[in-house]
Amino acid sequence: MEQVDAERYRIWTGRREWIFPARSAHLHREVSTTFYRAITPRVVPWSKRVFWRVVLGLASNRLGKRLLLALLGR
Repeated sequence: MEQVDAERYRIWTGRREWIFPARSAHLHREVSTTFYRAITPRVVPWSKRVFWRVVLGLASNRLGKRLLLALLGR
């Protein structure tokens, strides 16, 4: 992105170009790939994996939902 004059900016890619009127402009870039590459993923404890697998498995059917609601006291 570059400022063409006091009230116009130009944004260009390899194939396209846009010139638009503006007093100021902010360009945001996608940084999630770089961000997640820099941070190592946290290992989830096996007990938490088992817990969520059981809860989601119960919630996937009618009888399991009733059991979960009974355990919650509702």
